[in-house]
Amino acid sequence: MGRALKIAKAVGSWPTTSSVDTGFNNPDGTTNATPASTPSYGVVGGATSLSGDQVLTRVAIGSSYSGTGTFIWDSATPIMNYTGTDLDMNTVVPVDAYVGVDDNTLIEFTTSATGLVTQNTISSAAASDEIELDDSTTLVINGAIIFGAAIGGLTAGVVYYVETKPDGTHITVSATPGGATLPLTDDTVATTATQNTITLDNAPATSGTSSSIVVSKDAAGYIVRQKGKRKYLVADATTVNDEDMVVGRAYRIISAGNTDWDSVGAGPDAGVGKIFISTGVGAGSGTVNLVGTCKTANLANAALTANTMNLVGTTDAPATVLLDSLTNYHATDFTDNGIDENAGTKYVVTFNTAEAANVSLGYPNGVISIQKG
Repeated sequence: MGRALKIAKAVGSWPTTSSVDTGFNNPDGTTNATPASTPSYGVVGGATSLSGDQVLTRVAIGSSYSGTGTFIWDSATPIMNYTGTDLDMNTVVPVDAYVGVDDNTLIEFTTSATGLVTQNTISSAAASDEIELDDSTTLVINGAIIFGAAIGGLTAGVVYYVETKPDGTHITVSATPGGATLPLTDDTVATTATQNTITLDNAPATSGTSSSIVVSKDAAGYIVRQKGKRKYLVADATTVNDEDMVVGRAYRIISAGNTDWDSVGAGPDAGVGKIFISTGVGAGSGTVNLVGTCKTANLANAALTANTMNLVGTTDAPATVLLDSLTNYHATDFTDNGIDENAGTKYVVTFNTAEAANVSLGYPNGVISIQKG
């Protein structure tokens, strides 16, 4: 039977010059034991000679999207619209991703990626100032809209805004969001109408606007460093090619390849394991993992909101439990709702090893197995 505490005491050893990796419980760049007699720090995480990437978890590292326009959403419809003169953001929001505002308030989960949604228009009517479409329910009131050809006296390619949706197949438009309905000057035959939209799981609880939104999608990940009781620096286990990096986001190098890492913000000493904030996009063969700070949450994978994570442990029952906190000495579940450090069920921690409680280790608390890489 493995000795849990010796395995779990290992800490990370990646040097860093980036602010994303400061303020955590172990010093930046500390190796597991240098010299060998040096005791390990009482934290979880890191790539070590003992365990490699230690603690496997589900992470949802948030990403903020913004543009020259505004995101709007209406409590009456499960659609979010990006509105502005820059109608096409060229931004892809993952399907089944969490979408929220900057204060981490949930808007909804997505069912479609961001993209330009085009509807066929059937005709315009000067008498009613209404444009008939195949389906107006997919469009957002006050959302930016462009027409593929002149219709009703409106100009092709000019940004207008949906003013009203009288029914499921008609709209009126305005020159500004919430402005007066524009009069149509003639009856016109079919063209197209386009909006930039994200379809959501459900209609949001309230309507709103924001110059940026925060998006995240749960993925397998690893704890890199620990900060406090419930806060951890984590790495998404998904491999990202250097040319797919986003400026301003934090990454960990997983293969150096022939990438010029200094030119993208990693510094002249960059190598495997280096954590840095990207200042550019690479053009080599190197790869990275996305890195961010997440707090433990009592949520299933698909329900994780931006910058949250879950930790699953297995007891000797066997049964699984979501963990509120984890150190190299013990884990605590969410029975205390993360409020009282001395409440909740305590477990002695081990990795990938099933051990009966109070038998091999002789501790008064049960033993819980945490999955590692």
